[in-house]
Amino acid sequence: MERSTFDRTQGELFDTGPKPMKCLTIDPVWAWAIIHGPKRIENRSWATRHRGPLAIHAGKNTTREAAAREFCASIGLEVPEDIPRGAVVGVVNVVDVVRREEAPDDPFATGPVCWILEDPRPLETPIEIPGQQTLWDVEGVA
Repeated sequence: MERSTFDRTQGELFDTGPKPMKCLTIDPVWAWAIIHGPKRIENRSWATRHRGPLAIHAGKNTTREAAAREFCASIGLEVPEDIPRGAVVGVVNVVDVVRREEAPDDPFATGPVCWILEDPRPLETPIEIPGQQTLWDVEGVA
């Protein structure tokens, strides 16, 4: 996706190069469940004003992986063993951010803040890149 600027004096569009996309690093099982499964809510302790495309980065942290896999199994979701780690795996749209009490009735909604996600799009080839905390910018994701 390329960013353009409208020059009001000339009435023309000028290319200003690629626009970085916001990205969020998530534990690998949850990243897989967002992009390939039914997870449409991401739980955070903080809200964001960001709406629109959000790249999903599967982190390398495995400390909570057993619990995440157990939860997925309890709702009938089978997560493959060979899920990507340390890579951007797809893109979703953030359409709303609400407190847990206002979130849809969904087994993934545990809050305290629920980011409502739609339209998951997996990348054909995950982009290996180190993750970061909070929202961060990543380039080269369409």
